[in-house]
Amino acid sequence: MFSQKIDKVDFDKSHSIVSLIDFQTLKTRGLRFNKLYIDDGNPLKYYENAMNRGEIFVADKPLNIQVNLKDAYGNQSTIQFKVKPAAPARALALTPLVKPFEYDVNGNVLYLHVKACSSNGKIYLFEKGKETALEPNYSGIGHEVYLINLQKVIPDSAATCQGKIFFNLTDNIPSNIEYTYYSDLADIHFNKNSLYDTLFLNFSKELKGKSEIFSIGRATEPLNSPIEITLKQLKDVDQTKTFVYHIEGRSHEFVGGTWDRDKIQFTTSELGDFVILKDTLAPLVHRIQCHQSSARFRIMDNLSGIASYTATINGEWLLMKYDYKTGILQSERLDQLKPLKGDFELKVRDKAGNEKIYSQKIL
Repeated sequence: MFSQKIDKVDFDKSHSIVSLIDFQTLKTRGLRFNKLYIDDGNPLKYYENAMNRGEIFVADKPLNIQVNLKDAYGNQSTIQFKVKPAAPARALALTPLVKPFEYDVNGNVLYLHVKACSSNGKIYLFEKGKETALEPNYSGIGHEVYLINLQKVIPDSAATCQGKIFFNLTDNIPSNIEYTYYSDLADIHFNKNSLYDTLFLNFSKELKGKSEIFSIGRATEPLNSPIEITLKQLKDVDQTKTFVYHIEGRSHEFVGGTWDRDKIQFTTSELGDFVILKDTLAPLVHRIQCHQSSARFRIMDNLSGIASYTATINGEWLLMKYDYKTGILQSERLDQLKPLKGDFELKVRDKAGNEKIYSQKIL
């Protein structure tokens, strides 16, 4: 019997929570699933007695599985089930594809989904000029799925009846060692503890509109500690108030960076898509009220985000309380008997260095 036991771990407060959960499902669907196996780069010490690092081997007869989960107060839940050996199913009920093809990487496997054509179902995989024919591992109505073991082959592209697919898989980054990926467009440095597991790094640059998008890994792949990235050959970029941003859906999260000639270096705790943008607009400061009892404003920024704010009354520092969710900035008088009276000034600066100053004489 195999028993996986996690004892006295606060999952909500653990620094390394992403190593304990299915991070890809959390990012894409908002659901939490605890892993019962140990990633290659998992440094946690909770699994000293784990059998086979959580891997289950099913041979020629059913295997009984028991999972025990205990909290810090000794409360325990148990689930039991049986794993039976069976030949892989070739035909499954799959959701029809909308796009001609889709692919994703999960662990050591590249999942390639292709809309079925009238051909024999084969695709051709290319690795450094070498061609390999593949048949689907399983299929559904109008939907074929190919499973590619990246431990054996890291393909450059694949030719399908729906067209050619470029995977942009550029390197195999091991965990638990210091490693630097070098290329003409970027250098990416991983510290010893940056990765939980082996990373099959995808890297590409694509022009979208007037912006160049740098795809570095996937946002569904977690980092344990920040990595250092240097983007190179940025000769035509106006560097004034220009920084790196992480693309979050339709919005952008300020990352920053330091320029050195035609290069910008930055650190990030997330993989995904990055873009270089210029922010020259000062923050918006909207007066709600400003009188002897209270100074209240709504502040916001169009791109890089609010970095700091400072308020003074007659040159003396005034305590302000900021609510990041609403953007409301509210004065806090330490002496309630002393009114706000005289020359009031509020300075708001964004992360790109743009500053807005609001001044008023409070009578």
